[in-house]
Amino acid sequence: AAAPVAFGVVTMLHGMCGQPENACGFWQEAATERGWLFCPGGNVRCGGNHDWRGTGEEKAQHLDLAEQELRQRFGAAVAEEPGLL
Repeated sequence: AAAPVAFGVVTMLHGMCGQPENACGFWQEAATERGWLFCPGGNVRCGGNHDWRGTGEEKAQHLDLAEQELRQRFGAAVAEEPGLL
């Protein structure tokens, strides 16, 4: 049997005190035709929303952990190479 096709991850980050759904909604159709649209919430809360705070390293660690969860959940369907829009 042929190996399943794996798609790259396109990462979209929301703005200050934002919601991932609001930032990614516009890109959803275009991105999912080319790969996974990955819209993680920021590393801190801002009221009922998400925000990005801390050092670049802290934010990168948050993104790395979130992407690891995506890869654990969907396995071989997620390519190692990033997706591009």
